[in-house]
Amino acid sequence: HLQKARTLYVCYNRPLASHMAQQIRLEGQLGAQAFNFHALCDRVLRDAGVEPDYSAPGVFASLPDLVLALPVDKRWVFDSIVVDEGQDFEQPWFEVLHRMAHPKTRWFWLEDPVQNLYAKPGVSLPDWVELTVPVNYRNPRRIVQALMQLKSQFVFQKPLDLQVEAACPLDGLPIEWMSYADDDGLLNATGKAITLCLKRGFARDKIAVLTLRGHEKSKVLKQANLGPHSLRHFTGQYDEHGVQIFTEGSVLTESVYRFKGQSAQAVVVTEMDFEEFSEQDYRKLFVAMTRATLCLVMVGNQRSVDRLKSALV
Repeated sequence: HLQKARTLYVCYNRPLASHMAQQIRLEGQLGAQAFNFHALCDRVLRDAGVEPDYSAPGVFASLPDLVLALPVDKRWVFDSIVVDEGQDFEQPWFEVLHRMAHPKTRWFWLEDPVQNLYAKPGVSLPDWVELTVPVNYRNPRRIVQALMQLKSQFVFQKPLDLQVEAACPLDGLPIEWMSYADDDGLLNATGKAITLCLKRGFARDKIAVLTLRGHEKSKVLKQANLGPHSLRHFTGQYDEHGVQIFTEGSVLTESVYRFKGQSAQAVVVTEMDFEEFSEQDYRKLFVAMTRATLCLVMVGNQRSVDRLKSALV
């Protein structure tokens, strides 16, 4: 019976969905499927003979309505549904997923409100059992403690109730800080941060460089190399199977938005240039810093580095 059970994993980020789909294949979980929400809608529509017009304005916002207009197909009904990154979901998306459940479907809705980078209101789940676990097992204690202290430097619309218990048994390596004054200094400092990770014993495929800027504004993501280090980053294109195409570099370089939900042993957080030190800035910093499981290097302009370091005791 368990072998015949069908499980759906659905999240917001396409890179995370691709990562989870790969894990499912490696573990031979034949009854499980993983999608990000919009890719799930696309697959359901195409399965029903409907091809979305991605040249039309607002097409992504219209996908849930297009799916809801279809009759329910039993091929898209699951015994278990796991929602990850629930803080990034919208209420109509839940209605789409609800149609993919039967009366005995098991639901797991995972979310972290602090990682809400898109300022979305929470999805209403009335009468659901809620379990709040403010415990961090992923990150060394130094990173968790630093995040609690850095919170004092940011301005929040309302007080952020964030008291996370550091449950990892490791203190972790000391957090390193590097500063820059201009674009050339940014690229030079980020390259030195990668070199530092290598000197600490981390292989290139265990390092992730994360920028706090999006793909359009990032200087780092436009580079093929930083010093002696070739960068591997998303080209914005997909192959005929919908798989993302990356450049042929050796060190993964991503925006914090696309890497959310994943982790790396060594993480370089770069393009840290805060003007307002706003709540949104802290949320991005929280997501970026908590991607590191062992080593963390912070690269920012002098003003940002000085202000953040002053909060650490």
